[in-house]
Amino acid sequence: MRRKSLKTLVVLTALSLSLMSYQANAQGPQNNQKGSGHRMRKEMMGKVIEDLGLTQEQQESMKTYRSQNQERIKGLHEKLRQAHQALKAELEKEKSSNKVIKDIATSLNNVQAEMVDNRIDSVLKMKEVLSPEQFKQFTEKIEEHRKKTKESKQRRRGQSNNKGESPWER
Repeated sequence: MRRKSLKTLVVLTALSLSLMSYQANAQGPQNNQKGSGHRMRKEMMGKVIEDLGLTQEQQESMKTYRSQNQERIKGLHEKLRQAHQALKAELEKEKSSNKVIKDIATSLNNVQAEMVDNRIDSVLKMKEVLSPEQFKQFTEKIEEHRKKTKESKQRRRGQSNNKGESPWER
């Protein structure tokens, strides 16, 4: 039973990460990002959603949720970035303060917990909007896409060095 729960949690986390990527990239690349990966994820999510045969009401509900959630995600990522910068700055000091480092670590943990909560909320919203059959199809398509992406990365890594070893092992 515990193994099944863990597998479910992993699938839901993967789902929510995919949803977050879709939400975060709904407006296209930000700043100096090239955009090809973002465009591909957006196209993939668009195809998955199209394949699910969502009603107009479901599409509107998801669009509204994405736009509301997008600002929250941006804010969380900014908080995380600032906390990482603060930690790096404190660690680079000649005499770092243990208390300050622990406070920053607590802040990092809190932001990461908020991000996990947001992922869970996203999955629950998907389950609320989609029918059980659509949700099952969605999870299957996302998992299929993740496997293909993983295989593609492994193939590229194998081509980038002769022996298939990591560049760190040389």
